[in-house]
Amino acid sequence: MSLTKSKLFGIILAIPMIMALLSGVIACGSSADPNKIANNPLTVLSTTGGIVSVQKSGSGNWVSAREGLTLAKGDKIKTDAGGKAVITFFDGSVIELNDNTAVSLDELTAKSASSPKTIKIGQTIGETTSTVVKLVDPASKYEINTPSAVAGVRGTIMQVAVAANGSTSVANVEGSVSVTAQGKEVNVPPGQHSVVQQGQAPAAPEPGLIMGVGGTIWSWGYNNNGQLGNGATNDSHTPVNITGTDGIIADSGGSAHVLALKADGTVWTWGANNNGQLGNGTAANSNKPVQVTGLPNIVAISAGYFHNLALTHDGNIWVWGDNSHGQLGNGATTGSNVPVQLNGLTDVTSISGGYYHSLALKSDGTVWAWGMNDHGQLGNGTTTESRTPVRVTGLSGITAVSAGDWHSLALKSDGSVWSWGSNSDGQLGNGNTTESHNPVQATGLIQVTAISAGGRNNLALGKDGTVWGWGLNANGELGNGTTTGSNVPIRAAVPSGIIAVSIHDQHSLALKSDGTVWSWGWNGYGQVGNGTTANSNVPVQLSGITGAVAVNAGVYFSLAISAAPKITLFTPTINGLSVTINGVTLPAAYGASITGIVWNWGDGQTVPGWFPQTHTYKQGGTFNVVATATDSGGKIQSDAESITVK
Repeated sequence: MSLTKSKLFGIILAIPMIMALLSGVIACGSSADPNKIANNPLTVLSTTGGIVSVQKSGSGNWVSAREGLTLAKGDKIKTDAGGKAVITFFDGSVIELNDNTAVSLDELTAKSASSPKTIKIGQTIGETTSTVVKLVDPASKYEINTPSAVAGVRGTIMQVAVAANGSTSVANVEGSVSVTAQGKEVNVPPGQHSVVQQGQAPAAPEPGLIMGVGGTIWSWGYNNNGQLGNGATNDSHTPVNITGTDGIIADSGGSAHVLALKADGTVWTWGANNNGQLGNGTAANSNKPVQVTGLPNIVAISAGYFHNLALTHDGNIWVWGDNSHGQLGNGATTGSNVPVQLNGLTDVTSISGGYYHSLALKSDGTVWAWGMNDHGQLGNGTTTESRTPVRVTGLSGITAVSAGDWHSLALKSDGSVWSWGSNSDGQLGNGNTTESHNPVQATGLIQVTAISAGGRNNLALGKDGTVWGWGLNANGELGNGTTTGSNVPIRAAVPSGIIAVSIHDQHSLALKSDGTVWSWGWNGYGQVGNGTTANSNVPVQLSGITGAVAVNAGVYFSLAISAAPKITLFTPTINGLSVTINGVTLPAAYGASITGIVWNWGDGQTVPGWFPQTHTYKQGGTFNVVATATDSGGKIQSDAESITVK
C-alpha cells in the first residue's frame, strides 16, 4: 500500500518544494544568484526502474546512472522506456524525470537577476513533454523556451506541455496564469488552457487541462462495495474501464475503496465509506468516482485499509477515514469523513498507509510512523501505539517506504531493503520468523529500485528488471511456481523488462516496459484478471489493457492506469489550399459516447463539427491539425497531423 508513482509522459515537476527550476536554479527575484547552478552540485537520489543514463559534461559518452551520483552544470540525463530518475538540487528542490525524457542541465539556467527567467524544456524522445510548475514569484515572467516555440508565462501553478510538433500548451492549475507570444498576452482562467503554435499568438483559452497528460483507470476483481468504480457491485474477472477517470496520474487501493489523483491535483475516490474513507463528508458507499472535498493541490496519495493519506507540494500531509489506532496521526482516535491536516510533520516526500498504521519519508531521508504498534511496525523499539508521528530508529538515506499489514519496508539509496514489525511468515526477509521492533536488513538484496509491502509478504524490483518476493506464498503470490513461503527473498518468474510491482495480501501485479500487465497469486474474485478464478503461482499476462503506465493491488481487487486514449485522423485529402478529413478513429470504449468534435486547423481557426470536414487555408504552408472529441468522461485529443498545402 505504498505511494504510487505517476507517469506524465515527460518531465514531471510536481513534488515538495516543487521547482529547482524556480528556486535557486532559475533566478526568481532580485536577490537570486544566477550562478548557483554552476557553484552547487546536484544529486540523482534514485533510479526507480528501467534504464537511466548520464553523460558527464564534455565526455560524449552515456553511462548507466548509479544511485547517489553527483551531477554538475553541463551534465545530461536521459531515461529510456520505463526509466525514472529523481534529481535533488542543493536547496532541496526536486525534479522527477519519467521515461522517454532527456534533459541537459545547462538548459536550466538564469539569464540574470533582473531579466526574464528561462525554463528550457528538455528534448522530447517520443511522447509529449509535460511539466507541472509552481512559480515561486508569480509576478515575474518566465520564458518557456523549446526547440521550436517560445512563450512567456507568469502565474501560480500551471501545466506546460510541449508537443512533438513544437507547439506549447499552458494550462491554469491554480491561481492566476497568463501566457505571452508574439507580443500578445492572454489570461488563462483556472481549469482552462491556451495553445501557442510556432510563430503565432496564444490561442483563445479552452476548457480543460492539457490533453495527453495522465491516463484512465482499469479495475478488476472483488466489487462488493463498488471498489471497481464502474457503477456496479458485481465482481469482474477481466479489466473494466472506469468512466470519468481521464487525466489520472496515480491511484491506490485500500481494503474496499480506491483513491485516484488527477493531473490537476484533485483527488477522487470510490467504494466503501463506512469509516468516511471517501472523504466527502458522508458515510454512503459510492460505486462511481466522487471528489474528495476540502483538499489543497495534491501531488501524491496512499490508501490504507480504512484510512487515507494525501501529500501536498510543500510537504504537508492530509488524512481522513478510520482513526481507531491513531493512524491519522492527529493525536486522537476519532475518525474523520473529511480531510484534516496532520500537524507537526513537514518536508515530507513520500507517504504510505498500512492496515492500522502509516509511514512518511522526509526530505532528509528519515522515516516517521504512527498508529498501531502491536508488532513493532512503527520501528521505534517499542510495541506502544502512537497517535502522533515517531521517528523510526536507525534509518537514514531512505528513498522509499511501504506499509504492510503489521510490518513496514524501507528502501535505502544504496539499493538495500530494510524491514521491521511482524515476521510470522518471514516477511522481514532476514532468514527467520522472529518479529523485530527495529529495522533489520533483508538478506541478499542489492540494487533494488522499488518496494511493495503486502499483508504478510513483499515484492522488490531490481535495477535489472528482476522481481524478488518473500513471506507468505500460500497461493503463489511470490510468483516462483510454488506455494512454499520463504523467509529470504527469492526470484519471481517474471518476464524481462519489468518496471513496476505491487502486492496486496494474496495476489501480485507487475508492469512491463511495453505497457503490458502481468498478475499472479490468489484469484478467488478474479483479481488476477485473466477471466478465471483459478489461482496462478506464475505470472500471466492480462488481455484488454494496452499502454499501461502503473499498477496497484488492493485487497482482492486490482488497478491499472493506461495512457490517455487518442483519436486517429483519417488520411487528409489535399486539393490546392483545401484539405478534407473524412473521419476519425475513436477508442473502442468511447465511440458511442462522443458528443462533439472540435477541429484546430493550425492557422488560428478552430471549428466545431462532425465529418467530413473541409478547410481552406488563405496561403500555402505547413500546418498542424488537431481534433478534440468530448465525451462524458472529458476530452480525447488526436496527435497533431502535419499538413502541407501550396
